[in-house]
Amino acid sequence: MEIWDDALVPLSIQENIAALLANGDLLQKAEFAFGAELTPEALDVAVHEGRILCVEMPGLTLYPAFYLDPALQRDQLEIVTQMLDDRSGGGKMLFFTCPRGSLADSSGNPRTPLQALKDGDLDAVKRAVLGSVER
Repeated sequence: MEIWDDALVPLSIQENIAALLANGDLLQKAEFAFGAELTPEALDVAVHEGRILCVEMPGLTLYPAFYLDPALQRDQLEIVTQMLDDRSGGGKMLFFTCPRGSLADSSGNPRTPLQALKDGDLDAVKRAVLGSVER
């Protein structure tokens, strides 16, 4: 059973989204709200306020599972999400999940903002947001 209109979503995107859903990296609303211990209405408010991102496609809204990761502090994720204000949900998700040289660890290995947040480097992630906005 397809969960979106095939005519409106390119095949490559369908395949990527299907893989992210299968891996549990993206969740549908009911599952995300349950895991986040939010009502669907409270989730809508958090998205509207820019505290939680969602990826929207025709007929489908998905939420990144990293907000539910116990190794991350959701309040920090929400701060960074709000700082990424004018980006699309997909753009915000890419920011969180793509390695950045500006967030390199002590060995010089680029980290994703999610890895940096797990390491307690909120200020470095904030600087990365500001640097990416200035480009």
